[in-house]
Amino acid sequence: MHEIRIFHRHSLIKQIRYMVVLMVAVMVLILAMVIVWFFFHHRNTVMDYADMLLRVYAENTENELERFEQGIFVFLSDEEFQESVKTICDEQTGPIDFVRAHNHIEDKITNLYTQFEYLNEYAVFDLEGNRRMSLGFASDKGVESEVFGFTRDFLSKKQMMDYIISQKRENSLLFVCNIVDVYATGYRVIGYMAFSINTQRLMGVFSRARVFGGQFIVRKEDVGGVIGGAILDQDFLHELQPEKGYSRDITSFDGRRFFISSSSNESDRFSYQLIVPMEEIDGANIRFLAWVALCILVVLFLAVLFVAVSLYNVLSPVRRMQKDLAIVENGGFQVMEEKEFDPDSENEIDILHRNFCQSIQRLQKSIEEKQKYQELLKEEQLKQLQLQMNPHFLYNTLDILYWDALAEGSDNTAEMIHCMGKMFRYATDLKRDVVALSEEVELLKAYATICRQRYRNRLEIGFEIEDAFYPVKIPKFSVQPLLENAINATIRAQLVHCLVIVGARKQEGAVEVYVRDNGKGIEEQAMEAIRRGEAKSKDTGIALYNIHQRLQYLFGKESGIFTGEIDGMKAVGFRIRIDS
Repeated sequence: MHEIRIFHRHSLIKQIRYMVVLMVAVMVLILAMVIVWFFFHHRNTVMDYADMLLRVYAENTENELERFEQGIFVFLSDEEFQESVKTICDEQTGPIDFVRAHNHIEDKITNLYTQFEYLNEYAVFDLEGNRRMSLGFASDKGVESEVFGFTRDFLSKKQMMDYIISQKRENSLLFVCNIVDVYATGYRVIGYMAFSINTQRLMGVFSRARVFGGQFIVRKEDVGGVIGGAILDQDFLHELQPEKGYSRDITSFDGRRFFISSSSNESDRFSYQLIVPMEEIDGANIRFLAWVALCILVVLFLAVLFVAVSLYNVLSPVRRMQKDLAIVENGGFQVMEEKEFDPDSENEIDILHRNFCQSIQRLQKSIEEKQKYQELLKEEQLKQLQLQMNPHFLYNTLDILYWDALAEGSDNTAEMIHCMGKMFRYATDLKRDVVALSEEVELLKAYATICRQRYRNRLEIGFEIEDAFYPVKIPKFSVQPLLENAINATIRAQLVHCLVIVGARKQEGAVEVYVRDNGKGIEEQAMEAIRRGEAKSKDTGIALYNIHQRLQYLFGKESGIFTGEIDGMKAVGFRIRIDS
């Protein structure tokens, strides 16, 4: 109960420290127990590994020898091969027949070598022990006589094939077999064949392999001989006759102790032993324990490092968040920016801090946008107030001029005065900032009539707006600056025929209102500068910037001005989200 009160009273950081100390203590205790266990049991583990390795090598070797014998049996059963052997073993054979039979046997043996890569030398003997053909044996008369002496035992023992561990050639394994001619009533031996086998390839580097400083031994008791064991005393090897089956023992010789693992089954062609000096096993045990101790130190270091990093990852965002909270409490908005956070962080406190900063920044941006919009609105209202100068007097004056022009027969002048009156009435209406597209189109048509009268046949202005778009709400005076800029740009380009078209369309869930012309249009880089408020031209840049800011404030960030190409003509316009 006292411990629970301690955890309730102390801060989270102190509780984490208590947990870290407890975790490190438990880890040290567990690792100490592991070291003690390995100290007493690792020697047996090494011996078990040596036993396992010996059995694997013995089993693999026996399996490969069985495959080899089956291949040789199929090879010797070939009738053409047997006829060729009869030919070269016959003393009456002519030179041509001998060469033909010799070549045929060489071709057969070449195919055999591709199947068993560990074959080295070979020789074919007749029944008298004379070598009729060979590869390599001719240079070693001692081995040749040893092979022939061994083959004579085949007749008495009625064996078909067997192995010799050569006493003449160190660590050499010889395979000798009868060449038998099978006929209807029986069979007869027509010759002998011997192969020299590369024991390193056959037994997986058996004769030179080392396990903890030990050595593999291969024996064949009925003919004597040992493969391997060159570094060991031959008298010692002679004493280590293996028992049948699997066995392991520790024995002493000449003041040294050896671990001996043996595998000797009746079905195996050879018996196998692994002899390892005990000092090598004990040395491997000590080296292993040293590695274990080093790993423990590394693990402890990594654990402490991990805990330190974890505490830092927990405390750092808390302290940063406390700092930003203090700034907000004092009425400031200078919290951390989005780019200062790690986007891949999964730290819950860091995510909470980031969301808090994003909320503060959105609030600040909303306040700034509202202030900016109020400034734009005041600027527009000021302009409209300047135009308002006693509007009733202005409307009455224009109305008098309109009727006088009609009375004098000046229809064009009357129409221009009538359009001017529409424009003044639209401009001096200060009650609304957002109007229907249809109202803006009426203003554009009046403005287009005046421009046509001014530029005569050089300017053509058209409208391609469907009735379905007329109810769409847009900022007041948002299309007229686009039309004015397009007319001025085409006229200044000194085109013979200036074509300007005002249109609207639905595009990817938004309504786009645009003005396209046959002029050069506005480049995307220039439009990007206008969106940022960096445009220097008072004719286009400021007006378009104001429109862009009003659109984004009223309809969201996905709305605003754009430039591009529509139906093969340069276009400038703005888009409004339909759901806005």
